[in-house]
Amino acid sequence: MLEIILLSLAVIVFEAIVTFVVLAMAEILDWFLKFEQELDETTLPFTIRNQLENGEYTVYQGLFDATRNEVRKARKIGAKRLDDRLRELHSRDELAIYE
Repeated sequence: MLEIILLSLAVIVFEAIVTFVVLAMAEILDWFLKFEQELDETTLPFTIRNQLENGEYTVYQGLFDATRNEVRKARKIGAKRLDDRLRELHSRDELAIYE
């Protein structure tokens, strides 16, 4: 699933590139709620965490359409740190799916 989402991300234009000192779960959830009307059983809200060599993070957040194998909406987030909830969510895998 991660590979499909990454390939789909490679071909879209990001809605926004934002930067946070500490990226909090509330910011992630607020962005998903902006698109609540677009969520259905075939849409997967996701984040992909990428830790950079300097210890900071790039997080890709988006809505993946599983029927069309494409990302419909996405944004790229830079952060110096992740809050505890986000760190925990991504502790086992770079990809997190929100249900």
